[in-house]
Amino acid sequence: MVTASYAICLAVSVLVVIYMALKGYESLDGLYWSIAIIVPVIIIGYWLSVQAESPEGSIVAFCFMNLGSTIFMTAVLFSLLRDIGASPRPWVVGIVLGIAFSQVLVVLLLVHDNMANNMVQASSAGMQGVLLREAFWEPLRYAQCAYLLAIAVTIIGIVAIVRADGKAYARRVPMSYTVLAGLGVAAFTLEPFLGLKFSLLPFIYATASAVVALSYDVVHSHDIASIISSEERHHAGRGYIALSLDGRFLSCNEQARAYLPELSQQRVDAAFDRESKVGSLVYDLIEDYTGKSAATASFRTGDMACACSMTGFTLRRGGDDQGYLIDIRDATHEQRALDILEDYNQTLNQEVQAQTAHVEQIQRKIVLGMANMIENRDSNTGGHVKRTSDVIQILVQEIQDQGFIKLDDALAHDIVRAAPMHDLGKMSIDSTILNKPGRLTPEEYEIMKTHSTTSGQMVMILLDGVEEEHFVKVAYNVARFHHERWDGKGYPEGLVGEMIPLEARIMAVADVYDALVSKRVYKEPMS
Repeated sequence: MVTASYAICLAVSVLVVIYMALKGYESLDGLYWSIAIIVPVIIIGYWLSVQAESPEGSIVAFCFMNLGSTIFMTAVLFSLLRDIGASPRPWVVGIVLGIAFSQVLVVLLLVHDNMANNMVQASSAGMQGVLLREAFWEPLRYAQCAYLLAIAVTIIGIVAIVRADGKAYARRVPMSYTVLAGLGVAAFTLEPFLGLKFSLLPFIYATASAVVALSYDVVHSHDIASIISSEERHHAGRGYIALSLDGRFLSCNEQARAYLPELSQQRVDAAFDRESKVGSLVYDLIEDYTGKSAATASFRTGDMACACSMTGFTLRRGGDDQGYLIDIRDATHEQRALDILEDYNQTLNQEVQAQTAHVEQIQRKIVLGMANMIENRDSNTGGHVKRTSDVIQILVQEIQDQGFIKLDDALAHDIVRAAPMHDLGKMSIDSTILNKPGRLTPEEYEIMKTHSTTSGQMVMILLDGVEEEHFVKVAYNVARFHHERWDGKGYPEGLVGEMIPLEARIMAVADVYDALVSKRVYKEPMS
C-alpha cells in the first residue's frame, strides 16, 4: 500500500514536469524548474526506501530523501525571494547553498553499514519513522531541524511583507508555498517521533510540484522581466506595465513608475481608478486595442511628453494573449519637432487663407464689376444685382431658421456668393433688346432667353479651376436654371419640380420678387 502511494506521488510529480514542458514557455525559470525536477528525485528516494533490500540501496534512497530538507527548501526560499523582487547578495546565496549541499554530503559520509542495515530492517517492517530516527546521527538531525526552522521563519517573514505591502507582487502564491513549506517542516520534524508506518512528505512534495506548475503563469505574469523580450530589456529609458485581460494591474518596472508616479500606490491584482490619470490612459488603450495592431496614446508628465503603445503578451510560444503590455517611452524631442511643424503648418494655413480671401475678394469685385456693366447696359433693371443679393440673403437665412428645407451653412454661403452672377449672360444680348421700352416680340424674347445658358457658360469660364468644385456647381446652377418654373414652362431646359436645383429655385424667387416690386419702363411696381 505504501509502495503504491509513493508510486502515485511519483507519477504525479513526473506528469507535472511533462505538463510544464508542454506549455512551451518562451523563457525558462531555473528555480521553478529546479523545484519541479527535484521533487520526482526525492519521491524516488522514498519509493526506493521501501523497496531496498541491500545497504547500498538504502544509502542511495536515504540521500535522495534528504534532498527534500536541503536543496528543495532552499530552492523554494529563493523562488519566493525572487517573486517579491528581492535579490540576495551573491555571497549570501553562496553560503545558503553551501550549507544545503554540505548537509547532503555529510549524510552521504556518515551513513555507514550498520545504519544501512538498520534502515533495511526498518523498511522491511514498514516503519518509515523508525528508519529516519535510526539513520540519523543526532547532531546532524538537530542541525537539519535548525536549518529548516531558519528557512521557515524566513518564508513566514516574506509572507508577512507580502500581506502588508502587496504593491509589487501577487500574494496568493507565497501563501500557498508557506502552507506547504510549513506542513513539510512539521512532518519532517515530528514523523520520527510518531512511529508512523509511512511518511506524509511525498504527498506534500507532489502537491508542492503541482502548485509550482499551476502557479507558473500567475507568478511570471506579475514579473515584468519575464514578460518583456530580451530586445526590449536593452531599450534604456522604456517603461513597461503589465495588465491582466480584464485590466487589473500585474506589474511594472521602475521607469514606468518614473513616468507615472501613481503606479507606486497601485495595488497588484486591483483594477485602476477610471478617474485617475493612469486609469484613464489604461482603459482608453484597452478600448482601442483590436488584437491586430498596437493601440497608441500620449500623455504629459510635467515638461516631458510620453508616447505609449499597448500589445498583448503571452509567456508561451505561439500562445493566446494572457494579458496586455504597455510600452512607455520619452517622446519629448519628437513632440517638440511636431509642435514646431504644427506651428509652421498653422502659419502656412493662415497665409494661404489670407491669400485665398484676397483672391476671392478680387474675383468678387470682377464679377460685381461685370454685373454692374450689364446693369449700365440694361436701363430696365438698374440696381437689380444689389437688390436680388439682399433678397437672397434674407431668403437663405429664413429657410435655415424655419428648417422646412435642409440647407447647410456651406450651401447657403455659396448661394449668396453666386447670386450676383445669375445674369452675366446678358452681356451677349444686343442693347436694343435689353433697353427696349416695351414688351419684346416673340423673336426678341427667344434671343433674351439665351442669356441663362450663356450665364452658365460664363460662370464656368470664370470659375472652373479657380474656385472649389462645390461653389462652381452652385454658381452654374444659379446662372443657368434661375428661369426654370415648377410647372415645367421655364427655360432653358423646361425642368419640372424638384428637378430644378434648390439654389436655382431660391434665385428664381428673388429674381421674380425684384421684377414684381421694381418699376420697369413697361410697368409700374407692385405694392
